[in-house]
Amino acid sequence: TVQENSPYQVKVWDSPGLHGGPEDKQHLPKLKAVMGRIDLTVYCIRMDSRFNSSTQNALKQFSKLGPNVWEHAVIALTHADQVNFPDCKTDKEEIDCFHSLRKEWTQGIRQYLCNELGIKEKVVRRMFFVETG
Repeated sequence: TVQENSPYQVKVWDSPGLHGGPEDKQHLPKLKAVMGRIDLTVYCIRMDSRFNSSTQNALKQFSKLGPNVWEHAVIALTHADQVNFPDCKTDKEEIDCFHSLRKEWTQGIRQYLCNELGIKEKVVRRMFFVETG
């Protein structure tokens, strides 16, 4: 929490989802206007779904906000508590399956950002991934 008389300023802005639809043309200029200098970007992706073209398009749209949008990014893999592993019979197997899925997500996102969107590998390597419920 930042105190009222603190020399630090924290701006929090929750953006609408970006998925390549016509509404993105309205949302992107609004996002650019409020972003200014970015200290932290928390980009949320549902972990209980697939890394598909819709997710890829959202990352592409978000990247249009500027070259530094990923510089200080944390990827929040949301709904991690909703992921099911029906083939896992024990707690240890479920934990192993979860770690494997997390690795797939992180590698897939990193590869897409570098290879498809041209984000510098140094930037992508420094990105944190956090699972949330």
